[in-house]
Amino acid sequence: MSVCGFPEQYNFQALSLNMRMIFGTNLVAEIYRHSSEFLTVPPLQPQVEKVLDAAVLAGEEVVRQGEVSPDTMNALTQDLAPRETLIQMANQYWREEMEKPERPAPPGADDDAVDKYI
Repeated sequence: MSVCGFPEQYNFQALSLNMRMIFGTNLVAEIYRHSSEFLTVPPLQPQVEKVLDAAVLAGEEVVRQGEVSPDTMNALTQDLAPRETLIQMANQYWREEMEKPERPAPPGADDDAVDKYI
């Protein structure tokens, strides 16, 4: 299982190829959850609950059947909202973050401290 904040499933292609190469026929399931940054957004919780329920079901299926059914996999990877809505929500979040005043660095963190490790 792996997560990605971006709303497209193709972001997992390289990871999927690696997992298939490493585990071959021993790979039971590939569960890749896109749009993970939205899993805590209150208006999306009804969809998130469906995804989480599907994750539990996937575990049960692996134990009982040795694989995850296509229906369960579809439920796991379903969109939480239309792609455009997710993009708008992400853009709004980052606009608000950029408008916040700059936070001071924590004590002991300075440019010289970073240079020691480079």
